[in-house]
Amino acid sequence: MILAPALSAQDAEVEVGEVTGFFGGVFGVGSHPTVGAGFAYPTSRHLVPNAEFSYAPLGGPRGFRSNLWDFNGGVQVRFPGHIQRLAPYVGVGIGLVHVGGPFGSDTDFAVNLSGGARYYLTENLGIRPEIKGFLGDNRFTRFSLGVFWQFQ
Repeated sequence: MILAPALSAQDAEVEVGEVTGFFGGVFGVGSHPTVGAGFAYPTSRHLVPNAEFSYAPLGGPRGFRSNLWDFNGGVQVRFPGHIQRLAPYVGVGIGLVHVGGPFGSDTDFAVNLSGGARYYLTENLGIRPEIKGFLGDNRFTRFSLGVFWQFQ
């Protein structure tokens, strides 16, 4: 069955880790591209603790460009059951958002809320679309599409 590793991880019989690389866009601080990576490790059938970072160049005139960095950790809650190769989830987390440019920088805590799904292409490889909202001094939304690989 295509979901064998994910289902084993959900049953906590086999320990499965996951690495993800993603790209997309951030909105709410202008519209900018973003890239990032993350790691997840299921601890039970429905709970998936995770950590990730992302980067978005915020632009500006030459020599005056600023950037947004986000470092966060949280937990994804998988919905019971699955639909074929699709495993939807919702998530919550907390982390740091750093905005820096030539005239200074600002780092603040932010809570994030997310929703997405893992779509399995093979037993270990798949794609993961996600929307994540960041709530802090710098509020923004990130839409992303990731490629994940699960390993034992």
